Amino acid sequence: MARILITCFGSYGDLYPYIALAKSLQQRGHDVAICSTTLYQTQIEAEGVPFIHLRSNLDHYTTPTTIREFLQRIFDPVKGGEHITREMMARIEETYTDTLNAVAGVDLVISHPLAYATPLVCRKQNIPCSGQVFLATVL
Repeated sequence: MARILITCFGSYGDLYPYIALAKSLQQRGHDVAICSTTLYQTQIEAEGVPFIHLRSNLDHYTTPTTIREFLQRIFDPVKGGEHITREMMARIEETYTDTLNAVAGVDLVISHPLAYATPLVCRKQNIPCSGQVFLATVL
């Protein structure tokens, strides 16, 4: 069966569908891991899915206060897109390096849109990279 890596950033609303997808793929016999921020490590591992840390600027949002302030910035109707892009690009070199290390030996990568480094790494390593919806229809 395939070795599949999922790279995911975003809110819990982004994370939980990827966990469900990972578990479904595991039930079909695939070897699946999720790469994300440490904020989600507990939830991912609690579901029996291996976790790989991808360093990002999101790692410093660990308390309810910092998370609330972050969410207020990124959901601003005028500047929200700019704020989330700046957050994701702030440590992009580290995210890229971690993604490059994580893809070693995988057959397919499923990427969340905020995992900006993933398509670049996949292109460099010649690894197929797909969105969640496409893969769910194929497998």
